[in-house]
Formats: sequence, C-alpha cells, structure tokens
Amino acid sequence: MNAKKFSDAMSELDTKYVEEALNYKKKSKRPVWVKWGAMAACLCLIVVAIITIPSMLPPQESDGGGAGTIVDGDQNTLQDTPTLFAKQSVVDAIEQDITNQDIESWTETTSAVFDLEYVIPIYSTANATKDSLTILETLAFDNQYMIPVMSNEKCIGTATVAQQENKWVIAIYEHGFDLKAEVDKNKDMATCFVDVVQLNERGFLISTDTEKFVAITGFGISDNMSGQELLNRILDNAGSTNNTEG
Repeated sequence: MNAKKFSDAMSELDTKYVEEALNYKKKSKRPVWVKWGAMAACLCLIVVAIITIPSMLPPQESDGGGAGTIVDGDQNTLQDTPTLFAKQSVVDAIEQDITNQDIESWTETTSAVFDLEYVIPIYSTANATKDSLTILETLAFDNQYMIPVMSNEKCIGTATVAQQENKWVIAIYEHGFDLKAEVDKNKDMATCFVDVVQLNERGFLISTDTEKFVAITGFGISDNMSGQELLNRILDNAGSTNNTEG
C-alpha cells in the first residue's frame, strides 16, 4: 500500500475510534500483596469468631438422666428435680457401651450381667454450704450411676458407671452390696439415691412435705433421720474439719 492509499484509508475511519485509541489507558492491576492481605484478614475474623462465640453461649445441660446440671465453679448444680431411676436413653447407651464381657471381667464371675431396670443416678451432697436450708439444695449430680450386678438371678454386687471419652465404662465394683434390695425397700417413697460425701454415708432422700433420710446399713451412719438433722450433721462435720485444718 502506497502513501496515498494509506492516507485515503485513514480518512475513512470514524473520528470516534481514533479518539478512543488515543485516550486508551491500560487497566491498572492490583498488587499481589493486596489480594493476600484481604485473605489473611478474613482468616483472622474466622479464628476470632471460633474462639469468641462458644464463650458467649449459655452453659450446656447434660442429658444425664437423673437431672440436668450446669457447671458452677467446681461443682454441678441441679437444674431439674432429682429422680430415683435413670432415663431410658441413658440405660440404652450404657447397654450399648458396656458388654457382658466387661462385667464378667470386673466381677470375676461368669454369667454376670447388669439389671438394667435398676440404673440409679447418684446424687451427692457436695453443694452443702452454711447457707443451705434443705438437703435438696445441697445435691449435685456428676453423671454417675449405680447398677446391680446379677448372676443366676441373684445380686452379687453393685457397679458404678461413668462416662470416659463419651463412652460409658465401669468405674467401681462393690462386691456384696445389694443395691437392688435397698431400692426395692424404698422405691415407693424415695425421691432419689444420695451419697452423703461428708459423712461417708449413703441412703435415700424422701422429699414430700418434709425431708427424711433413710440410711443404708453398712456405711458411715446407719440411723434414719430428718433432712434437717442430716443437714446439721453435714454442716457440723464441715465446721469440725475446718477447725482441725486450722
């Protein structure tokens, strides 16, 4: 193409396209560090949310089966009314996790099995303070249960089960302790089974218009008494223990 033809061709172009070509500017490209900086900021927000949000949620109640609990300092404070027998969901979970081989190993007895109709929540008096007015106010629940161990239709002892890494396991076995017989004697009136940790005593709390404690023979104290008398003994024992330590 000679100069004349080139000049003629250029004259045919729309001036709009010429102006756009002259004023064209290349789009600026963001530096790489801007993109990575934004990603890092997002990651930091996610980490902060993961750490912060759980602490803002209310305490979780356990599905223990005795009564719901919340953690209050070093103790578990009851949220529901205590019961003598465990929820069926707890019984089913224990049956699934603990095998007959486990029971036989602990008891050193062949054909030993749990009587799962008697899965008894263990409440303790661990929350007793000088301000406690009733035994019910002192009760704590640590998600532990006692179960009679049977062999040839006879109770040969009692196992205490607890959760370990979200699995039910046998924690203690007491040979010769017939929990089933004790429950049968008191189940029509008893509110719950109580471990009086301050006095090394066990028994049943009857809480109707007034409180009554029915002791199980063979432990620390063996006298039946009113709830108020038991509370006084607990507080007296705590006072004498503090004086001894002082």
